[in-house]
Amino acid sequence: MENISTPPNYKDSKKYFLLSNHYGTSLPFTRLSPSILTPSGRNLLVEFEESAGKFLGGGVFKSSQLEAKAKEVQVCLATYNQMRAYISSLPAREVIVRSPEWTSEWIALEYALLLSVTMYGMIIPIKWDQVESLNVKRKNFISSDSIMEINYVTSSGKQDKAVIQANSLGMNSLLSIAKACGVS
Repeated sequence: MENISTPPNYKDSKKYFLLSNHYGTSLPFTRLSPSILTPSGRNLLVEFEESAGKFLGGGVFKSSQLEAKAKEVQVCLATYNQMRAYISSLPAREVIVRSPEWTSEWIALEYALLLSVTMYGMIIPIKWDQVESLNVKRKNFISSDSIMEINYVTSSGKQDKAVIQANSLGMNSLLSIAKACGVS
């Protein structure tokens, strides 16, 4: 878990999917426009594009586990408290209009996967070669949401995991991008 001021370079990844090698051919995943990202996500994309490559896809997620981790980081907790104070000062109608901007999201780039826990300002960048497995299961029979466990090795060499919840369409997209990047 990191707060990134200047992204390190991820282009030394061993697993990746270069869009420039696949123009004009059919892609093994659906290529989405960056317009699906929140304003925060689009800013992250610009910040990371030089170090982590072009945008492959992204989606919305919820993660109680990552929010709990963020609460243990003083900077993230301060960001959350500032955001809550700001939100409480807005009229209810404005909160509804602005609420999509505060959504957490996954952003897949050629060399790395970003998990942005937006309300806390926490960004977890993971090189594709650090991802060991992605395991998906249906949340329950009624919900269209799925749970994904992303098992990865941190930059310090420790095993870690991120558990995220999203709709099946988003999960399938992330799985197909990861597979194209060499994650089995």
